[in-house]
Amino acid sequence: MKKPTISYAEKLDDIRLMIECVDNHIPALDSIGLTADYLKRLKEAKLKVEKTKHRREHLEAQKRVATAQLQEQMQTLDNLYIWGRKTIKNNFPQAHWIGFGIDAKH
Repeated sequence: MKKPTISYAEKLDDIRLMIECVDNHIPALDSIGLTADYLKRLKEAKLKVEKTKHRREHLEAQKRVATAQLQEQMQTLDNLYIWGRKTIKNNFPQAHWIGFGIDAKH
């Protein structure tokens, strides 16, 4: 059976809780390897993940904005192209359309 996927947020929350607990009990956990050095490395690794996650979220937001702009610009370009194509088709014989990049089929 496949293990359910845990989101980054859930994983980071679990790690935050572990950090708090280990931090509160560090002397008692030292003998089993959960040392201050381990805690430091865990905190640093968590911070790196949080920074990268934040950067990724920022890039995704920028991507959504850019995609919306691209769609709007493409619509404007399409409208201009359609108007130009219709104008050419209405004012030139079909034999000349190919010179404007217009296929007689479309």
